[in-house]
Amino acid sequence: MVLNLGHTIGHTLENLSNYILHHGKEVLVGLRWELQIAREAHLISEREFRQIETLLDRIPFGPKLNFINEKVITRLLFGRDKKARFALPKRIGKVIVTDKFNHRFIQSVLKRLIK
Repeated sequence: MVLNLGHTIGHTLENLSNYILHHGKEVLVGLRWELQIAREAHLISEREFRQIETLLDRIPFGPKLNFINEKVITRLLFGRDKKARFALPKRIGKVIVTDKFNHRFIQSVLKRLIK
């Protein structure tokens, strides 16, 4: 599960895009968004957040994600069992695997990220 950092959201984005974007690109977006979830959940320090964000900013990638709606992606993330499991960064080299977030929290974070 630790290797799934970025994959929970990444796989959902792949599905939503009908696999137009490549797996690695979707996972990169998932990594950025899951980093933000960790930040807003206070799982990662601001200093560690900035360090990881600075590293990610070195990868030139800005996909067009106008097909995304935060309600749809949240519904897909949580599925039938109403649980979504995330591997979220705690610091560089350390992740936490959790399913403690409800769909409202995730949806509110995604709404701010999807523009």
